[in-house]
Amino acid sequence: MKEEILDVTEPRSSIAAILPTLLGILFSIYEFGISNISLLSAFIFLIVVIFMQLSVNVWNNIADFKHNTKDWQNSYNNSLKNGKQSEKLAYIILLITAAISFVGGMILVVTNKFGLTILFIGILGAMVAFFYSGTKFAISNSPFGELASGVTMGFLILFGVVLSAGNQLSNLLIVKIVILSIMPVMAIANIMFANNMSDRLEDEKQGRKTLVYYLGIKKSLNLFSAMYFVGYGFLLIAIVFKIIPATSLLVLFSLFPVIKNIKIFKKNQIKSKTFILSIQNAAIITITLLIGILLGVIFNVR
Repeated sequence: MKEEILDVTEPRSSIAAILPTLLGILFSIYEFGISNISLLSAFIFLIVVIFMQLSVNVWNNIADFKHNTKDWQNSYNNSLKNGKQSEKLAYIILLITAAISFVGGMILVVTNKFGLTILFIGILGAMVAFFYSGTKFAISNSPFGELASGVTMGFLILFGVVLSAGNQLSNLLIVKIVILSIMPVMAIANIMFANNMSDRLEDEKQGRKTLVYYLGIKKSLNLFSAMYFVGYGFLLIAIVFKIIPATSLLVLFSLFPVIKNIKIFKKNQIKSKTFILSIQNAAIITITLLIGILLGVIFNVR
């Protein structure tokens, strides 16, 4: 039972949602001061994000199982391919994880100054999650999958947690969040991009026309590399304009392993071996950035 639950929820992928949330919390502390934010609201937001991600994973597994061919189910590591009992369990898990996320979200909506904005963000995120793979014309089957996942998890999560934790909102703050979000947007979008490049042959058999279908593998790999460097460029802008502390320059050390992983992935796009490098890159970039901001908060660096 435990193994089935882990298979269908894929909790390891939650790192892509947890890291932007932690980034938003640290940015809020740096921007407003720890005494001026609600850590409880930030923690509730984190719980909401984690269980929403688990819900999305379960829903994606169910949708893939229902909407694809038997050959696809047998060739892919789909956790529901073993029969009706697993499918029933998946629906139960989906209801539980979605309910926890919904209740947490409603607490924030009711108790937070920006509750209606948080509600809008939640509805938008839920809609993207449902249409990502839950319909015949799923976003994941289109060239917009990378954009949808990157913006939803890289920007909306960051924006939502800052609203939940803080008590201020201005046009300048929104601009700061947008600039800071570019790196997580790019890193998370590249996770989907790497996934689609690794699955391109199987996707073509299924009639899926993702971004790599239109660009071709060579241009896709070049764009994959460029997106990381665009993200680093915006991080430097964020540091120059003191959106984040100067200690955040620590993130530049992540360039070494990230470039190494890019080179390895460009040689071979293999789902079971090199796809994980895109997840590693997102984690390395975000963790070094988190450490840099944390040092700035601790030592009051501006």
